[in-house]
Amino acid sequence: MKIRFLEDAEDELVASIEFYEGRVSGLGIDFYEEVRKATDLIKASPDTWPIKRYKCRCFFLDRFPFAIYYYPKNEITWIVAIAHSSRRPFYWKARVARIKE
Repeated sequence: MKIRFLEDAEDELVASIEFYEGRVSGLGIDFYEEVRKATDLIKASPDTWPIKRYKCRCFFLDRFPFAIYYYPKNEITWIVAIAHSSRRPFYWKARVARIKE
């Protein structure tokens, strides 16, 4: 199974890395590494984590207050959002429609 980021999700990843790196040197890299490890786990076993909303599955990061929402379709697992867990719930729902088309 391949992992692909929607452009919006990739933008969220970059913005979060920059935010954390701006707070403490090296923290942005730590955030990136946690996301990378999470996507490796998702890639290896995409059906492991629960379906939350809009047929997307959700992986919560351990160290940072973020969730990775993803949508497995055919041979590709689409990363729909790298979402802060306490801000704007399910703002990303319109992105799922782009994958289904």
